[in-house]
Amino acid sequence: MELKEIFDNHKELDFPGFPQTTDFSAWVEDFLLTDAHYVGIASRLIGGEDVSFDLTLFDDLKTGFDRLSIVDADEDYYRIYREQLKSLSLMLDVMISLRDAR
Repeated sequence: MELKEIFDNHKELDFPGFPQTTDFSAWVEDFLLTDAHYVGIASRLIGGEDVSFDLTLFDDLKTGFDRLSIVDADEDYYRIYREQLKSLSLMLDVMISLRDAR
């Protein structure tokens, strides 16, 4: 799959809103910022720019997600955000491949 296709698919994902627990809601805020950061980089790569980036923000986001304690009321949010993380990870994998091919 090409970056443009993955990028477009990722951008089509719906924002499910904020979960009830404070920690999870704070993580969602981090997710939104991190996602926007990498979507912006992907957009520049698609436009042909030579952009450097690292995975520190994503790694921190993933670690934070793995440490969440989920209450029953937030299970649907957890499932949706897990899929959003998978989508972001797929996009990053292709971005890394492009970067490493330079």
